[in-house]
Amino acid sequence: KLLNSSSGAVEDEIFRFRCNRLNYYAVSLLLARVGLWAGDMEKARENAFVVVTATEALSPLKFTNAAMIGDPAALENIEPRLQTEILFGTYNRNEPDWTNVYFGQNSSTLLAIDDKVGIFAANGDDCRLQAIPGNVHSKYMLYGLSLAQMTAAQYIMPVLRIPEAYFIYAESSFDDYKDDAIYYFNQFVEARNNDVLEVPQDITKEDFMEQLVQEFRREYLSEGQIVFMYKRLNLPLRSSAGNTANNGNLVLPVPDSEAGV
Repeated sequence: KLLNSSSGAVEDEIFRFRCNRLNYYAVSLLLARVGLWAGDMEKARENAFVVVTATEALSPLKFTNAAMIGDPAALENIEPRLQTEILFGTYNRNEPDWTNVYFGQNSSTLLAIDDKVGIFAANGDDCRLQAIPGNVHSKYMLYGLSLAQMTAAQYIMPVLRIPEAYFIYAESSFDDYKDDAIYYFNQFVEARNNDVLEVPQDITKEDFMEQLVQEFRREYLSEGQIVFMYKRLNLPLRSSAGNTANNGNLVLPVPDSEAGV
C-alpha cells in the first residue's frame, strides 16, 4: 500500500505520505539506477521491473491520469507535480519561496522553454506539452483554476518517479529482451497521450537509444535530471541553439586533498 497524501484512517498512519520516506519501491528504483550507472544491466533490469510490474498492475502504483496533466488555467482536476508518481521526494517548506522566483505568477525572471514544440516533435496531444502554457512549465506553479490542487504538493521536490523505472528497464533490456524493452517503452509513451510515437519492433539499438533520450528529455524538463543522462551516456547537451559537447566537463575533478587517498 502506498499513499502519497494525507488520506487514510488513523491506524494506517505509517502509510501516509510514503513519498517522503525511502519505501520498498523507492529503494528498488534507486538500486536500478545504481545498476545502470555501474553497467550491471541485469541488476538494473531486475530492480526496475519491481516498479514496472506494480505500475502495470495498477496496484499499489499507477501513473498520474493523463487528463490531470495540462494547463492549470483549464483543468479543475490537476497534478502539476505528478505526485501520484513520486516514489521518493524531499520535503522543504521553503520550496515555494524558491520556485516562485522562477515560476510564480508575477515573476520577472521566468524560466522559459524556448523550443517546446521542437522538444515534443509535433506530438500535439502529449499531455506534457499541454502542461507548458505559454513557455513556462507548470510543475512548480502555485496558481490555476484549482488553487488547492496546484498547492497540494508544493513542499515536495521529486527525487524518484515511476517513469524512470520504465526508462531503465527499457535500456537495460534491449540487448537481451528487445521485445520487452519496446513494449514497456511504448506503454509509458501511451500513458502520456502520445499517440504519434510508437517504437517499431525492427528498431536498431542506436535509434532506440535516441528515442529514449528524447523521451527522457520530455519527461524531466525542469526537474534537474536530464544533465545526468547526458553525463552517463557521454552525450552533448541539447538546446534550441544546438548541441554543445560536454568534453568531460560534467565530471568534477578529484579535490587535491583527496588525490592521494
